[in-house]
Amino acid sequence: MSPIESFSDAEWRGAIDTNLSGVFYTARAVVPVMKRQRSGTIINLGSRVGKVGVANIGPLCAAKFALAGLSQSMAQELRPHNVFVTTVYAGLINADIHPLNPDEAFRRQLITTDDVAQSLLWVCTLPPSLRVDELPIMPRQVDL
Repeated sequence: MSPIESFSDAEWRGAIDTNLSGVFYTARAVVPVMKRQRSGTIINLGSRVGKVGVANIGPLCAAKFALAGLSQSMAQELRPHNVFVTTVYAGLINADIHPLNPDEAFRRQLITTDDVAQSLLWVCTLPPSLRVDELPIMPRQVDL
């Protein structure tokens, strides 16, 4: 966590490469197969900070906001091929949250990795007549 002027080029590229480019490269690899089979579900893991900017994590916010746009574009493009895109906007997850490193009491209030997995599974098992474009999931007691 740093003011915007403190981020290095490498930190900027790291945030973009991990949170945006990785999604693009993965989609580029799997979409042709999904189009050929005329079915598929792509779930992109976004973040609350892709909807609401947060101070001192500008590169991550930028990457997650861009991911939202990429996901919406892919959804429009792929829906005619029976391929659906969902973006899950997760709040803080009790995982390795470097550089935050919150104390244990705060961590217990956060979404668990199992919570996230359950939401992804739910999206994948929807009836064929339904789609979910966006799914915000948040801890009950924490706003981020």
